[in-house]
Amino acid sequence: MKKRILLDWLLVVILMIIIFMFSKDPAVSSSDKSNYLVETLVNFFNLKNIDLFELNVIIRKLAHFIIYFILGVLVFNAVKDTSSKTLISIMIISILICTLYAETDELHQMLVPGRSGEVRDVIIDSAGSSQGALIYFLILKNKNKNLKEL
Repeated sequence: MKKRILLDWLLVVILMIIIFMFSKDPAVSSSDKSNYLVETLVNFFNLKNIDLFELNVIIRKLAHFIIYFILGVLVFNAVKDTSSKTLISIMIISILICTLYAETDELHQMLVPGRSGEVRDVIIDSAGSSQGALIYFLILKNKNKNLKEL
């Protein structure tokens, strides 16, 4: 069981490091990566008359949501395996951990050349992690309900 808990938290830390690595890129480098992805998608799907700037913003914000969705699931799983609290308490703790990390990530970005900390990004990140934790919560709640019926 200790190995499982260690692995759970290791996955959380690895994803947090990945998020940190993306956040440390100066604005020019971050924009270049986003623009490359947008141009690749536009060319691949042969999209015409697309506002590249708007698509870039959408993709960046969607990336925030998705990566924090995954973080919400991983943190929920790690807290669940570490704690004997109720599932609802575990979900709340998980969301708080992810929101705190999102806030520190945005503060970190304020120290990176050309980057800024955005409240909007904290909200998007928190929404993503909340959805990840909530879906995991609902899956476990449903699984436990089904086990009780057997």
